Amino acid sequence: MKKFAVTVTGSILMIFISSMICSAKDAAMVVDLKKGRAYYETGDRQAREVMLLDFLKTGDKIRLEPDTVLVLNYFLPGVREEISGPGKITLGTDASEKEGDVKIIASKTDYLLPKTLLGREDVQQSGAVVLRGDEQSHNIVILRLADTAVRSSQILFRWQPVKGAGNYMLKIYDTLGSCCFQTTAKENRLSYDKSDLKPDELYSWKVSATANGKTSEGGGAFFILDQKTLDKVIRAEKKIRSECPKDSDELLTRLAVIYRYYELNDNAADMLRELHRRYPRNGNIQGWLQKVDPVYAQKKQ
Repeated sequence: MKKFAVTVTGSILMIFISSMICSAKDAAMVVDLKKGRAYYETGDRQAREVMLLDFLKTGDKIRLEPDTVLVLNYFLPGVREEISGPGKITLGTDASEKEGDVKIIASKTDYLLPKTLLGREDVQQSGAVVLRGDEQSHNIVILRLADTAVRSSQILFRWQPVKGAGNYMLKIYDTLGSCCFQTTAKENRLSYDKSDLKPDELYSWKVSATANGKTSEGGGAFFILDQKTLDKVIRAEKKIRSECPKDSDELLTRLAVIYRYYELNDNAADMLRELHRRYPRNGNIQGWLQKVDPVYAQKKQ
C-alpha cells in the first residue's frame, strides 16, 4: 500500500505525461465560475448546470448564458481557457470549439491532475506524514487530523473519545511489526515528534482504551514523505499562486487538486471548505470534502 503511494508521488514530477493522460476520458476540469451560469447540452447531464470541479469529456457541448465567464483547464496540453458567453462550446481533446459570440482567451498553465490520477485510496495527513485509516472495522473511530502545521515536525494523532476511559494507550510499530514507541494519554489526542522516524518507511499505530470492562481499539498506518516530494509541492504552490488571482475560485480549486494528489489532505480540506462556503449546493465539492474531511462534510449535509 505504501510502496504504491511513494512510487507515484516520488516519480511523477507532474501531470502532463501523455501516456497516462491520453488514456483518460476527461479532457478538462472546471476550475472557476467567475460569473453567470453554463449548462450541459449533451449526454446524461443535459440541461444540468455546470459546476466547479466538474470533469468535462471530449465532445461535451456547453451552453453559456450572456454574462457567463467560465474557466477550464485542459489536461493534455496544459492550457487554461477563460470563456465568455453567450453561445456554445464543444470540448475537444486540447481546446474548445466555439459557436455564436463566445470569446476564448487561452494561456499556458501547469499543475492540474487528470481524473485518472486522482482515484487514489483515501488518506489523511499531518505535516509531512501520510496517515491511513485501518481497512478493518474498529471500535475507536480515528478522526481527521487537525490543529497541526502543514510542515510541522509533530504528528498529531486524534481519535474519538471512549466514554468512561481514564486513559489511552498508543503504540507505534515499525515495518517489521516491532513496537518502537508507546505511551499513555489522558485525552483523545497525542502529538508525537517524528524526528526519529525514517522517510519512506511504513509505520502502523494503534490506540486502545478500557472502560466498563470492555477494551476498544483503533488505528492505521503512515509513512513520512521525503524532502524531494515536499519540494515539488512547494514549487507547485508557487506556480499556481503566480498564475491565479488571490482568493479566486481557480486558486482554491487548483491547490485543492494538488494537495489531494500529494496526500496533503488537511491542506486540501482548507481549500475545499472555503469553496463549500461559496458554493454550498455544489455536490462535487461536497464529495471531495467527504473524502478529506468526513466529519465536516457530515455536519454540512
